[in-house]
Amino acid sequence: MKKMMTGFIAGALLAAGASAQTYTYYTGSTASAGLGNAENWSDGLPTGAGVVGMITNNVSMPLGGTSFAGWTAVQTAGTISRGGVITFDQGVHWTLQGGTVTSGQHVAIGSTTTAGTMVMNGGALVANTNFLVRSGSSFSQSGGTLTFAGAAEIGANGGGTANISGGTGSFGSISVTGGLIAFSGGSWTTTGNLHFGGSTTGAGIRFDLGDGSLTVDTVSFNAGYIDFVTGSDGTLTVSSFTDASNFEALWNTGRIRRDGANTGTFADNFTVTGDTLSVIPEPAALTMFLVSGLALIVYRRMR
Repeated sequence: MKKMMTGFIAGALLAAGASAQTYTYYTGSTASAGLGNAENWSDGLPTGAGVVGMITNNVSMPLGGTSFAGWTAVQTAGTISRGGVITFDQGVHWTLQGGTVTSGQHVAIGSTTTAGTMVMNGGALVANTNFLVRSGSSFSQSGGTLTFAGAAEIGANGGGTANISGGTGSFGSISVTGGLIAFSGGSWTTTGNLHFGGSTTGAGIRFDLGDGSLTVDTVSFNAGYIDFVTGSDGTLTVSSFTDASNFEALWNTGRIRRDGANTGTFADNFTVTGDTLSVIPEPAALTMFLVSGLALIVYRRMR
């Protein structure tokens, strides 16, 4: 009985700790300094431990920008706009569930010296130039839209990850320079070039389990490779490629791999339809699929 009571109390304390978050709401009641003015929040800036800032209305950021140092914020509506650069760094954790973040220049996750995190479940990120995910920083997208006239630079300054499981992205070009884009869903496109450079030594793009897709016009490599995980339904489309030989040439030079390796022939591992590449399921997985399908047919006929 004593052990049960002890366990109950411990569980209650854990539950209380998990629900200890407090919320401060952006009111925008004072125009000066925008987000960075504590008077514009119902309970001050969202900088303390367990404090979450909620943003549901429009914000025009001042020319000098706003420091998000240590912030945890959730944007569900409204538009955050600035004519200059918008940078999410200094340990910020920003969740975009709705609304829009728009910049007249570029949007950066992390800076050259500090990291940041953005989770995008909905809404829109829009900028006239580039989308940067810098060293040590992470961007996750399960919904919403990215629209950038310039490049998506993943791993700017080395490192940085983008995990894409949903939503869409449109860019002028895509550059991977020491970072990683992992697709398990969603769709990114560019009418320009996909380039691998910088310190990219491993996979710069990886198609994990799921059905993510990437469409580019051309592709070039100074380093790194594109990896397909066995079982992935992901697709790579290169609109300038005319047939399978273009993809096979990248396989032969180690720029396209399966599970990080080049085992067997290209035809053993991949199939090409027009200008689109996808991985062939493992023989065992394909056999299981066929057997399951046959069993289902037999079962239906017996009923």
